[in-house]
Amino acid sequence: MPINYTRDIDYSQRLKYIRPFVSFNYDLRKPLKSHEKRMISIYYKEIYELNARVNHVYRTTSKDRLKKAQKFGQHEKSLPKLKVAFIPKSDQQISVKFRKNGDLYIKSKYINTNFIEFDKHELIKDPFDHAKEKISKSKAKTFVPLCGKYEYPRPQSKETLPESISFLTSKYGDSDKNNYFGNWLIGVATYEYNKQKDFTDYYKAKQKAKNKKQKSRELAKRRLKYARSKK
Repeated sequence: MPINYTRDIDYSQRLKYIRPFVSFNYDLRKPLKSHEKRMISIYYKEIYELNARVNHVYRTTSKDRLKKAQKFGQHEKSLPKLKVAFIPKSDQQISVKFRKNGDLYIKSKYINTNFIEFDKHELIKDPFDHAKEKISKSKAKTFVPLCGKYEYPRPQSKETLPESISFLTSKYGDSDKNNYFGNWLIGVATYEYNKQKDFTDYYKAKQKAKNKKQKSRELAKRRLKYARSKK
């Protein structure tokens, strides 16, 4: 997907970039109005940031399923006209599934990933006990806190996950700051698999794909900066 790095914002280019993912559109044959430019900027910024990761783009006509998928995909903002969910993945193909009770899970070749959502108020009251209670019935072997646009770098066991959640809520516990945990610590991803090697290979591939994409984006920025310096 082409990204605009020019100093003067090209709203036409940005609209073309976000069109496949949003439920609004504007006629580019006419001058854009100020509120239309604001709308394009808001959605472009969020979609561009979400696309820093290697993603599966999930589409559905169900508003409830879309909302759950966006939460699992760690969308920090609730944008009503965003019609897709960007779900991080490795280089493997995945499928987004829903059980009869409405729970979301991700199916890949060797691994099933489940989404357990936290209750924000319970998390504030007692993060350790709340996390422990939420995962108590899980049969998963590995747990990863969902931290908004940023992925928690160290997978946890069932025993260590509550302590990790307590650490995050303590470190980012100032509600007056932008990094307040209540803005992004939405839940945990649980991983079910037969062989430890399956998860290890999956997680390494996911991190490798993510790093490769971020390096590519950073290289594009450096090239533009260099081109500007020569003008």
